[in-house]
Amino acid sequence: MQDLMAQFDEHDARRIVLIQAIELTDTRAALISDAERDRADRTVLAQRSSGRNCAPDAKWFIAARAAELLHTVESRSPALARMERRDPWWDRLAWLLPLLALAAGFSSDRLFNWSRTDLLSIPLIGVIAWNLVVYALLIASAVRKRGDTRFLRGLAEMPSWFSRRAAARLRESAALQFRLLWWRVAGAMEAARLYKLLHLSAAAWAVGVVLSIAVAGLATQFRIGWESTWLDANGVYAVLRVMELPARALGLDGFTFEQVRRLQFGPGAAPGQPEAQRWALIYICFLTATVIVPRCLLWLLAAYRVRAAGRGVTIDLSQDYFAGVLARVSPARVVLGIHANDLRLKQAVLNLLAQAGESGAGARGEAFDPALLTTEQGDRLELAAPGEPADLVWLVVESGVQPGDVALRLRDASPGNGKVLLLCEDADLVAACRQQVPADVMLLPDCGACWPLEQPLHHWLLVSITGRKRAGMDRLVKAWSAHHANRLTAAMALLGAALAASVQDSEKVRGLLPGAKERAVATSALLERMQARLDSLHAELVRLYSVPASALTHSMDDASGHGQAIGQAGAGAAGALAGALAGAKIDLLTGGLTLGAGMAVGAILGGAGVFTAARYWLLGSDVRLSDEQVLGLAEMLVMQYLATIHSGRVRDVRSTVMAPGWKSETVAAVAADAPHYQREAKRARDASVDTSGELAATLRRSTWRALGGIYAGVPLHGVGDAPAP
Repeated sequence: MQDLMAQFDEHDARRIVLIQAIELTDTRAALISDAERDRADRTVLAQRSSGRNCAPDAKWFIAARAAELLHTVESRSPALARMERRDPWWDRLAWLLPLLALAAGFSSDRLFNWSRTDLLSIPLIGVIAWNLVVYALLIASAVRKRGDTRFLRGLAEMPSWFSRRAAARLRESAALQFRLLWWRVAGAMEAARLYKLLHLSAAAWAVGVVLSIAVAGLATQFRIGWESTWLDANGVYAVLRVMELPARALGLDGFTFEQVRRLQFGPGAAPGQPEAQRWALIYICFLTATVIVPRCLLWLLAAYRVRAAGRGVTIDLSQDYFAGVLARVSPARVVLGIHANDLRLKQAVLNLLAQAGESGAGARGEAFDPALLTTEQGDRLELAAPGEPADLVWLVVESGVQPGDVALRLRDASPGNGKVLLLCEDADLVAACRQQVPADVMLLPDCGACWPLEQPLHHWLLVSITGRKRAGMDRLVKAWSAHHANRLTAAMALLGAALAASVQDSEKVRGLLPGAKERAVATSALLERMQARLDSLHAELVRLYSVPASALTHSMDDASGHGQAIGQAGAGAAGALAGALAGAKIDLLTGGLTLGAGMAVGAILGGAGVFTAARYWLLGSDVRLSDEQVLGLAEMLVMQYLATIHSGRVRDVRSTVMAPGWKSETVAAVAADAPHYQREAKRARDASVDTSGELAATLRRSTWRALGGIYAGVPLHGVGDAPAP
């Protein structure tokens, strides 16, 4: 596990915190849009040297992403982007304030009356005492091991005692939010920078006072003495003995007791130049020892702390903001457990999951791979192995089970802190479980019969995963939906190509005076080519949707037992008995779909359509499909797609016959789009142009219209085209 406390240099840290402040306050995406965030993530990930399916180094990614996003901010708010660099007024203040302090110290002669100077100068002693108090506080803080920036860092809690208006302004202002967040992560460094300035200014003030004493002594003789209400000569002498220590350490003489006694202001007190010089030197040495030297040392210490802290600003990457950013690019492994007592329903759910990814190895009997779905970022949705703990659980419940038994199964299947979804086969059981079982409940046929119904399952997966796996789950669900969209587009392209090729195809009737036999030969050749296209289409659909090939049988129920000969004399009878969708029965058996490429193509042509085609063929030398036959073929293609996406799903395994509404809804859907089919068929025949794209779009619309009719009242989600109102 990566260390969540990362250190950055000051420049990178300021940039990171600035982007954090912007993203926290830019709720309307005025500075950085979601698309720009995604693009920045992809750009940064493309720069890394490690594998693309593993999580990037958190420290590197956060810094690189902030730099990338700052380019976007700079183009929209240059003033805000400039905050990544330290405020220039700090640098100006760093030399301006000490200069002002030096000037103030040098001008301090206005605070003193040099013509009557007390041995115990209260202003000077007061300044020295203040500095000594500061040193004592610094020492106490160091001994107690408490940060000397507690007050400054306490600014981070200002919103709790701000007025609501000020707190709202803070939340909305990226600049204010940045300053607040920056004090949280770099308060020690900024406090050291402030102390550095204050220590240097204090030392400069003391230097100014020393210069003032020295310069004032050139033109003025200090008339020193003392007077006190509380101290006598002994007390004054004792104080002076302490103040003289630095001067005596340098070999200078101090005042004797007699000299102190004689310097008391009063009649006859006349201090000379030696006493004045001694006093000046004592004060200069005392200021140097107690203010100038300590403050310079503290300035050096603060400067070192600023430099050291600037090389390693610590940021806690476990914060919610950074955890969310890293989750966007860190692979998530989500384990899904499937529990079911009914093996047929369990297999139906597994077939559903097999279509989540781009391939369905498990459904085709290949080596078992627990990864049902993966993304480019390395996210994995895995199927839990027996006994393995799961993040989420789907508990599949068959009909006839009592709610009490469901509760017992729920207790056995529950992953502890994870969530469980009950997928019930029966609608009555759904209602009972929602009242008696503490779990989310869905009707399996309404969310798993085919892929356009799966949106409730996707939504449940998203809301059930929280924390760091949430972003990965979002990517997995988007990939799941994208795979369905890609398969739909590919399937419609296949259907459109098959229909376009069949519309354009024709067979010349041989012979000078062709009769029924010659026309039958031509028709047979035409149908054989159509059969080959449907064989290929069927195989491609099976491959595309990962439907187990062994589950798809290719048979057509022909109850009449009549043959499939197509000709003028028997066209109506043959079509009525064994043709088209009206006379054919497409069964969804337990193993899968019984409609496939192996059926006799003549059976898809309705009686009226075949008869019309037979009369049409008599008038020309070429045999080809009529408009009615084109519609019949479109019905068959839509039906075949519907059967494919339902194969192996819950409605398939529950019944051995096709749902009663399939044929009628398919016929109605194709009929609603009949003008489009006829227009494209005419274009294909007249100009021999490629109309597969237009026919694919029309088939897609018809398919979605048929699904809407079959599942009336059940929301359809996905990328299908809703029919025009």
